[in-house]
Amino acid sequence: SNDKGKTWNIVNNGLSDPDIRVFHIRNNKIFSGTSTGSSRSDNKGDLWRTASEGLPKLAVISIGSIYHIVFAGTNNSFAFGTLDAGDRWSQYKKGFTRPKVNAILGVGNSFFAGTDALPNQGNGGLHLTTDYGTTWKQVKNGLPVMNINTLAGNSSNLSVLGDSGFYNSTDLGTTWSKSSWTVKVLYVNERNNNEFVLLNSDIFRYTKNNGWSPVSPPAPKLNIQDIVENGTTLFLA
Repeated sequence: SNDKGKTWNIVNNGLSDPDIRVFHIRNNKIFSGTSTGSSRSDNKGDLWRTASEGLPKLAVISIGSIYHIVFAGTNNSFAFGTLDAGDRWSQYKKGFTRPKVNAILGVGNSFFAGTDALPNQGNGGLHLTTDYGTTWKQVKNGLPVMNINTLAGNSSNLSVLGDSGFYNSTDLGTTWSKSSWTVKVLYVNERNNNEFVLLNSDIFRYTKNNGWSPVSPPAPKLNIQDIVENGTTLFLA
C-alpha cells in the first residue's frame, strides 16, 4: 500500500515462496523470511529475488540488523548472518543453547536473540553477541530461562515478551526487571523506535523522552488483538 492502507496491491513478482513469516527493512532493502529461506526486494517490493545462498531450507522466522550486517533466525538451525544484503549467508551458532531463534534485535553494536527454551535443563531464552555473531552467550541477570516470542527496544529501554511474562532492561541487558503487566502483544516501530505494549484493552507507548504513557483505545471494552503504527497513524485489530 502506498496510500496509508486505503488500497492494496499484490507485490510477489519473483517471490520464490509466498509463505512469508517476517519482514525487515534495512538501507531501503526489504527482506522477507519465508518457510524455505529468504527473499529480498530493492525496489519497494516491485521485484523480488531469492536471497538464500547458505541458508538451509528451513523457515526464517526472525530478522534483525545493525549497519550493513543482517541476521536471520531459523526455525531449528540457529542464526545466519550476511554482510552483502543476503547474497551469501553463514551460520553463527557458537554459544547458542537452543536452535529455534524466534526473535532478533540489533541495538548499538550488539545483537540480542530470543530462542525457544527447555527451562528444566537451563537451555534457551535470551542470547547476546557483542562480536557480530562470532560468539553468543546466554543472558539471565533477573531474566528467567523461557521461550521468548518478541524483542523490542533501543539503547535506553529493552523489552522481552516470553512465556514467563514481560521484562524490561534500561542498561542494555545487564539487569532485568519483571513488569506487573500481562502483555498480549509487544510491538516496536523500527523507523522511530516507538514501542507499544498491548494489554487486554489497554495500550501503553514507550518513547525515549517520555518513558511509558497510556494510549487511549477507541472503546473502553474493545478486545484488541494486534497493533501497528504507520507515521502518526495507529492501527488496531
